[in-house]
Amino acid sequence: MGKLKTAVSVILSIVMMISMGLPGKMATEVKAEDSAFTYYLDSNSRDNSNRIYKPNNETKTITNNTDKTWENLKASLTEDTNKDINLTPSNVISLKLSKSTVAPGESVDITYNFSRTDIPPHMSEGVKLQLTATSGLVKEINFQYSTTGYRMEFFADPTMYPEFWSGKNYDIDGGVTKLVGTFDVLKQRPSIQVTYKASTLVQPGKNVGTKKFTLPSNGDYYFYRKYNSKTKKYTYYYSVTAKYQKNGQKNTVTIHMKETPRVKMKNLMIKRKYVEVDALMENLAIEYTDGTIEGGAVSPLYLVVRNTRKPIGRVTTKVKYRKKKSIKISWGEMKSATGYAVYRSTKKNSGYKKIATTTSKKRSFVNTSLKRKKTYYYKVRAYRKINKKNYYSSYSEVLKVKTK
Repeated sequence: MGKLKTAVSVILSIVMMISMGLPGKMATEVKAEDSAFTYYLDSNSRDNSNRIYKPNNETKTITNNTDKTWENLKASLTEDTNKDINLTPSNVISLKLSKSTVAPGESVDITYNFSRTDIPPHMSEGVKLQLTATSGLVKEINFQYSTTGYRMEFFADPTMYPEFWSGKNYDIDGGVTKLVGTFDVLKQRPSIQVTYKASTLVQPGKNVGTKKFTLPSNGDYYFYRKYNSKTKKYTYYYSVTAKYQKNGQKNTVTIHMKETPRVKMKNLMIKRKYVEVDALMENLAIEYTDGTIEGGAVSPLYLVVRNTRKPIGRVTTKVKYRKKKSIKISWGEMKSATGYAVYRSTKKNSGYKKIATTTSKKRSFVNTSLKRKKTYYYKVRAYRKINKKNYYSSYSEVLKVKTK
């Protein structure tokens, strides 16, 4: 996991320095200018969708210091040597010349700006601005541009600021991170709930409440799905709007596991007899109302989830009837359970013993041969039998019953 960065402003740098002209068709040496220009943008130059608000045009003046007239002058950018992002300078920067013929001693203005607004974060490497005339290359200028994204990632790290995420600190791969939930992979469409508290410290005095949560569509998790009766297929949703969008407010989101990784995890645990297997939930991004984004492409947010074969949750119990020497209790269904175990004690907080085991289809039990006018305490838990071993859920709430 990389270290997440502090809040930064978008900086657009276009630095132009005149270098020596290439030898060849020009007989006169091209002198380099000693001037340089740097252009800064403020942090509001990208919106919530990370699109650029195009800045004002900037202009650079180039003087013809040779003894030849530049005719049919044209400006172009060479290939970007940064191969990490598939951008070509011609699709990023637009160039316009004030005139096409420049006599010795005269100057020409080059106006430049972004050519469109949907340019992803990128910094150029090895790009040169070339001026060519009928006679050939007359100027070659180092040209650098930066389209750094507007991202607020200081509080995305759950290891540094655990108070913003629900869950417990957890050690995985030698580092402490945030364990935010457990998926019951033996259950259809397992889900967990994760709570995030919007930071009030990122930009004091500004509204930086959470706007929405986003998961990558190529990952193992999604927020919710809807069934299309016409296509007979499900549509999965990877983005969910935050209900509370003000500073310091908490939002709880429900996250589901996709079927393919669930089946793989289920088979892994059963065949290899693993009780719990840890996994990372990658690239969970939080978008703020002022346009900043935590996580995302620059520094993904890593949260740890746990997968288990134990039934998650607990059943609810109730009294069906009570008589002089018998009590009948019942409980709700827990799907994918093999059966249920019933425990009894004469004390609320201790002394419980298992008095019955039922199948998954039987969700009630009659306790007989009891004493009259005596108080008994009951609790129930579900279990699964895998490889001849039982794995139990949490206990139900204690049920207090008194015979007649």
